[in-house]
Amino acid sequence: REFMDRQGQGVNRDGASSWEFDVLQQQTETTSGAVAWPALLDQEVAVGLRLFDTFEDAWLSHQAGVLRLLRLQLNDKLEWLHKHPGLSRECQLAWTSQGPVADLVQDLVGSSLALTAGDCWAIRDGASFDELCGRVRSKIGGQSRLQADVLNEVIPRLNALQSAMAAGRMQASVETLEDIQGQIADLVYPGFLVELEAGHLEHYPRYVAAIEERLQQAADNPQRDLQRLQEITPFQQKYQQRLDSGADYDAALDQFRWLLAEYRVSVFAQKLGTSGKVSAKRLRQAWQDVLQQ
Repeated sequence: REFMDRQGQGVNRDGASSWEFDVLQQQTETTSGAVAWPALLDQEVAVGLRLFDTFEDAWLSHQAGVLRLLRLQLNDKLEWLHKHPGLSRECQLAWTSQGPVADLVQDLVGSSLALTAGDCWAIRDGASFDELCGRVRSKIGGQSRLQADVLNEVIPRLNALQSAMAAGRMQASVETLEDIQGQIADLVYPGFLVELEAGHLEHYPRYVAAIEERLQQAADNPQRDLQRLQEITPFQQKYQQRLDSGADYDAALDQFRWLLAEYRVSVFAQKLGTSGKVSAKRLRQAWQDVLQQ
C-alpha cells in the first residue's frame, strides 16, 4: 500500500464529496512503469482516489467508493427509506431476537443501494456517475420494497420455528432439531442481508417452506428424517469445518453453501423444487472447487 501510494503521487486525491475527478482510466502505468488500476476509495465521510497493484483490490475499493459517493449524493432519498423501510410490525418484533431493528433497516437500505447500483467498475467519469445517480434514485425504492416483502414473510416464520423448537413443541429427534437450528442460523443472522449476493434472498421463502415441510414429516416419521439427514451431514460438516478453520470465505465456498441449501430442499421437501440441478455428485465437485482455491 505504501509503495502504491508513492507510485500514485500526483494522482491520489482525498476528501471528495462529489465526482471531482477527471476521466479514470481502467488501467494505467506509474512513472516507474508499473501497471496500476485507478479506483475510488471509501473514506467514510468522503471519497478518495488511489492506484492499486491488482485488479481485484481495485475493483473492491472502487465499488465501495462509488457506493459511498452515491450515499453522499442521495442522502435525502436514503434518509426517507430509513424512515419508511416497509417492514411490518410483525417482522420488526420477530427481528428483536436477532438484534436492533435499526440495524436491520440500515442493512436493508445498504443492500438495496448495492443491488440497485450493481457492478460500478465502469463508472469512470462524471457523466456515467450522474446517470447512475439518476437510475439509483428512481429504482432503489422498488428494490427496497421487494426485499422488505421477503423479510416480512420469512423473518416471522423463522422466529416462530425457533421459538417452537426452543420451547420443545416440535416432535422431532434431537439430531433433527439441532440440524434445523444450524440451518436457520446460517440463513439469518445480524448483517446477513448485506452479505448476500444478488438473487439469493428471493429463494428464502422456499427454504423456510422446506424446513416447515420437513418438521411436519419428521413428526410423522422421525426415523425417516434421520435417514435423510445422513445424506446431508457429510456436506454440512465439511462446510462448517471450513468456516471454523478461519479459511477465506470465497466465491467457491459461497457456491457450495447455496448448492447445499438447494440439496436440502431436494432431500427434505422435493415437491417444492430447486432453483437448478442439484445432486450429491454436484456437491462433491463443488467441494473440490473449494479445496482448489
